[in-house]
Amino acid sequence: MTACTRCLTSYPNKLVTQMFVNGRYTMVCGVCALIISNEVHGTRRRKFDGEQAELMRQRALAWRRGTKERS
Repeated sequence: MTACTRCLTSYPNKLVTQMFVNGRYTMVCGVCALIISNEVHGTRRRKFDGEQAELMRQRALAWRRGTKERS
């Protein structure tokens, strides 16, 4: 398990990825990656245009729902 450095939620390793933010690499989930991307680019996207990135975001959302149901 790896924690997203932004939301601090722990995910299976395959659901977090490196993202270059503020001059360094950090580990983020797909949900936070979209938030960061919107902040950096001044956009308000609700989902990623790229298929792989959007799949990672959807899987992170599913994981969050699953962990909340188990709690």
